[in-house]
Amino acid sequence: FLFPTEHLLSISPSSLFILSDSSWQFDDLSSLDSQILGVVTGYDYGETMNRYIAARSELNDESLLILFGNNVVTRNIDLLRNSRVDVIVASNVIFWYHAHKAGDAHKFIEVTQVQPEEPVYIAFSPASEDGTSVIKDFDSGVHRMKSMHQIAKIANKYRIKSKEISP
Repeated sequence: FLFPTEHLLSISPSSLFILSDSSWQFDDLSSLDSQILGVVTGYDYGETMNRYIAARSELNDESLLILFGNNVVTRNIDLLRNSRVDVIVASNVIFWYHAHKAGDAHKFIEVTQVQPEEPVYIAFSPASEDGTSVIKDFDSGVHRMKSMHQIAKIANKYRIKSKEISP
């Protein structure tokens, strides 16, 4: 893949969310062992969380609910909202966007970020004949948007914190 030099955001691929009235506390990954955990198949939650989910899925019990298909983020949030799972793993930016959109973000708490924030890049196919020029145009556009503070306006719409926006 071809990657631009500019990135727009830095986000954590895996934060843990619970209902705001839950008494559960996160100490370390083993504290998740007693919780019904909701995840999405095929998502990359970062090395630490991916290993934990893989190990837990080998138990073949009902303490890990793995979603697939369409609208998985909103479905996972619905499972948490309706107490069908105790904890869900999600990118904090994406979780909060959907929770605010549903109008009940106050019902949830972000307990911890399992993985530190990482830059997010858009990737272009190396098979594309104009891939290099598209990357150059993308970088130029991002630079222009940053200088005009347009990225901050877009981030605000999605409730993305200013610390998550690349400088």
